[in-house]
Amino acid sequence: MYLGIPHPQKVTPRDGFLALDDLLLLYLPANAEALDLAAAQLIQQEMARFSGRTVPISKAWTPPCSHGVIALGSSQALAKTLGITLPQVPEDEEGYTLEIAPGQVILCADTARGRLWAAQTFRQLLRQYGDTLPALHICDSPAMRYRGVMLDLARRKVPELDTLKQFVDTLSLLKLNMLQLQVEHTFQWRRHPHIGAGCGSLSCEDILALDAHCRERGVELVPMLQSFGHMRNILMQDEYRHLSENERLQWSLNPTDPATLRFMDELYEEYLPCFTSTLVNIGSDETVDLGRKDGKSNAEIARLGQGRVYFNRILALHELLTEKYGKRVMMWGDVVLHHPEMIPDLPKDLLLLNWHYNPDKDFPQVKPFAEHGIPQIVCPGTNSWGRIFPSVNWAWDNIDHFVRDGKAVGALGMLNTDWGDGGHFNLLGCSYYSFAQGAEVSWTPEPLPRAEFERLLAPVLFGPDCEALVAAIHALGGGEYHSEAWDTGSMSSVMVFKSPFEGDGRFDDKLRNAPLLAEATRDTQAARIFEQAMTRSLEPDAVADLAWAARALAYGKDKTAWMFEVEKLAGGEGNADSLLATGAELLAVYAEVVDGFCRRWAAENRRSEIDLALEQFAHGAQGLQVVIEWLQAHQGEFAPGKQLAPPVVPGYVFPWKENISSIWWVEEWEKLS
Repeated sequence: MYLGIPHPQKVTPRDGFLALDDLLLLYLPANAEALDLAAAQLIQQEMARFSGRTVPISKAWTPPCSHGVIALGSSQALAKTLGITLPQVPEDEEGYTLEIAPGQVILCADTARGRLWAAQTFRQLLRQYGDTLPALHICDSPAMRYRGVMLDLARRKVPELDTLKQFVDTLSLLKLNMLQLQVEHTFQWRRHPHIGAGCGSLSCEDILALDAHCRERGVELVPMLQSFGHMRNILMQDEYRHLSENERLQWSLNPTDPATLRFMDELYEEYLPCFTSTLVNIGSDETVDLGRKDGKSNAEIARLGQGRVYFNRILALHELLTEKYGKRVMMWGDVVLHHPEMIPDLPKDLLLLNWHYNPDKDFPQVKPFAEHGIPQIVCPGTNSWGRIFPSVNWAWDNIDHFVRDGKAVGALGMLNTDWGDGGHFNLLGCSYYSFAQGAEVSWTPEPLPRAEFERLLAPVLFGPDCEALVAAIHALGGGEYHSEAWDTGSMSSVMVFKSPFEGDGRFDDKLRNAPLLAEATRDTQAARIFEQAMTRSLEPDAVADLAWAARALAYGKDKTAWMFEVEKLAGGEGNADSLLATGAELLAVYAEVVDGFCRRWAAENRRSEIDLALEQFAHGAQGLQVVIEWLQAHQGEFAPGKQLAPPVVPGYVFPWKENISSIWWVEEWEKLS
């Protein structure tokens, strides 16, 4: 009997049914906590959605009636007030039991968070069964301590506070208990006001409000602040450039300059008090400019080694944050894995965030930390970044296999990452499928088969009659990934923004042979499914995001197929008049795509730095216009077998904030070294 996402560990069916109309009261014992009231209110709201009536909440020493009660409390309190013997609750602090019987519901756990999860399971059952629930007993607890999501707020898009609160509500429904916001510069520091200026930064009040809402939903809001690498948005400013390891690249802080540690202390001093969490993520990943040409720490690296210089800075950050601020430190684990000699000397209270985003069959990188007793959290990803629509099928294997291998070595949890590389045109709702999968695999020892996951995802997350919606997400999420197939996911944004006339090698024969027009038709059909589901879905904003992305996918494939036909025309094959007419239609559709993107951004996010994303959309329009003008200029010259020089579209040049090719590509390093 499969129920809910995440699926409870043990479900025992009972005889009979429970009619919602028989429920008269939500009962809380007198010692109920604030989180218990929040859980009861969530049940109250969910029941009102289905029954149209509001069941009152009563907090009392004993329930005022003996029948028709939903009782929520600890095993000790409920056994005393209800006068019954209750099944044993799991010892895990998030464990709970849920009993549904004719005329009665009992949600029991020995912690308030466990009782909240019982309430979320009951809400999911209401969504699956409506006004008549099956009698059953659930005994449940999570497989992993930390189950979270990381949202990128440093790549041009900062959600509105209401968007973040609604997102936390969804995380809580899925029993995810951690949220991190990747921050590099998007906070309003009073001591350093230029850092967060003009980019939609969150204020201290914003985070205080979000932190309070997270506590009401059983979610820990963990501060994440880049503290070593990934500092370009700060270091590109004149007043901070001197802190750079390399002033040409403006990427990492100089680890040998004491001023950089003092600078981070000043940022922490304002940032950390906004959070109640005892954890902090210092980032510190991808410090790829260490040891390169013109690096300020090169002399120290020559003396001690690159790994030791990196390690010494981590120790200094760890000491500052543990001794001055009383925090437990998290950090990304990629650099440590490249210097395994450091692992035995890492502080034993350090939490390593072990990230990897490929759909590998096995993840041996979980073993080095486990072998040395270093606690770790595995960090897969939604594979949405740099894409119009996420590579859902790629992400499915990445999340499933990585979390499986993390569990096998005792990893403490999972953090599902959602980045925004390249301008953050990937919309949040398109990642909900993978967020739900992360919740499933991190809670349940044996996750649901994918078909069952998708069957339950429709009613649990999106609402009744949304099966076609989930099937459309699956279909749009890319095919099987192997060398002979074209990569639907990573090419989705390329097809929208670029063209084969820019000299981009990704427009290859695999793409030319792909069924682009057929897939564009499928994408358009998916968009219609999403658009029809918006009004009835329980996640209307997420579905609206999906609808825009599907329209954009269809446009990108139609445009790319058209570009290939123009290629053929330049080679002496095709009809110029037909292509000109189609080009005009594509321009009109593209204007609708860009307008839709702006509306979706404005619906959920601050304006922040949308202009950087819109520059790429403008480049796409420019490339399309150049090809149309080429067709117009050569009218009358086309003839079967006659070859013409094809159009030339200038390549897109990223603004300096986003232009990190000098960091990532080996060829660039060879020029620098």
